[in-house]
Amino acid sequence: MSFDRTSMVMQFDEAIDVLERAIRECPDELWEAPVWRVVKTDPHVWPALGVEPIPERTEESIQSIAAFWAVAYHTLYFLYVDATSDRSNLRPPDYARGGPEECYPAPDGAAALPGIHAPVIPRNVLLRFLDHGRAKVRRVVPELTDVELAAPSGRSKTFEERLIESLAHVHEHGSKLLAFVERVPTPPNELGRS
Repeated sequence: MSFDRTSMVMQFDEAIDVLERAIRECPDELWEAPVWRVVKTDPHVWPALGVEPIPERTEESIQSIAAFWAVAYHTLYFLYVDATSDRSNLRPPDYARGGPEECYPAPDGAAALPGIHAPVIPRNVLLRFLDHGRAKVRRVVPELTDVELAAPSGRSKTFEERLIESLAHVHEHGSKLLAFVERVPTPPNELGRS
């Protein structure tokens, strides 16, 4: 079966739309709230057996790994990475630098703690990074040759496989973030009056 580039771009657009909506609609007071509960046994959350955790790594501080902004940044960072065929000079745009993925690992070998090892990234920066990722997908995917799609592209995947996984990743996290935002009740003063 051949790779449908037009369909892939459309599917990315739809997944990115969901993520964008979540980022735009997230109330300020939930920007740093965890979207799910992080536990020490989650991958990369706690140092390897026998390695002393850094003092900042506590049951409470690891919740920042699932902070709304950190999950959104993670999603956009890997969208950027996965839409890059030549990874030899991979570097996000300067305005989007310094997120948790670039600070990995922390000194104890586990995940960097958002807000401690990496600064909280504001909404306007994430939206700009989202626009950049969307434009990159729209530019790169239609021009891919069959040879480029079949080429090894990290993590023992072809570039085509990596794009398919990236689409699923954007869809999964965008949907979770939007569901998190939509669970927030509307304040009484914002309800419509009849």
